[in-house]
Amino acid sequence: MKSNLFTKFLDLLSPRLCAGCSRRLSSTQSVLCSKCMFHINRTKYEHTAFDNRMARLLWGLIDIEKCAAWAFYQPDTEFANMIHSMKYKNRPDIAYSLGDIISRDFSEYGFFDDIDGIIPVPITSKRKRERGYNQSEEFAIGLSDRIGLKVYKDIIIRKSFKESQTHLNIMERRDNVKNVFSLNKNHIDISNKHILLVDDVMTTGSTIVACATELLKIPKLKISILTIGFTYN
Repeated sequence: MKSNLFTKFLDLLSPRLCAGCSRRLSSTQSVLCSKCMFHINRTKYEHTAFDNRMARLLWGLIDIEKCAAWAFYQPDTEFANMIHSMKYKNRPDIAYSLGDIISRDFSEYGFFDDIDGIIPVPITSKRKRERGYNQSEEFAIGLSDRIGLKVYKDIIIRKSFKESQTHLNIMERRDNVKNVFSLNKNHIDISNKHILLVDDVMTTGSTIVACATELLKIPKLKISILTIGFTYN
């Protein structure tokens, strides 16, 4: 009760706005208003985590266990507005809140039951200094705080960022991220573990494949994939 009253008081002083449409949020709403949440095009891949369109995009490229995204990403939607704010408008709280929301949704279907830990796809140290945070790491922390899995932040490093992938085709995207990830020589031993690799949005899967390929150099590691969004054509 006290917490709810305090939240209402803070909302009076500094109203929280929906990350999708900029409407004022109520004290019971997190990140998105009810209308924007209703209009999110959910994948429902938590129901079919071993075989879905996103998973099939990765088959033959890397060995994976489960694979899912929370929602389909489409430009010029409230969901796209939220992702843009999360990445470029200093809103790490969006990534954290989505971690909490998605963990509740997916836990109902046992998605995390056999996972040992979470690894967020890293960004370069330069990009992190400029932005102030890694949105995938904030997403991972939001998941972790709800489901209690350890987040491994220093297993893998992103060495370089060549250029934006937005206007590249699938082959150019794969070439663009080839060899940009490397294992941290001093990483703790996660051999024989089942790791959940998380990122914000998957389009062609090039970044996920490049990162997972490096991680799979670790003996007997199993990898599952989870992203907030999935772009499909």
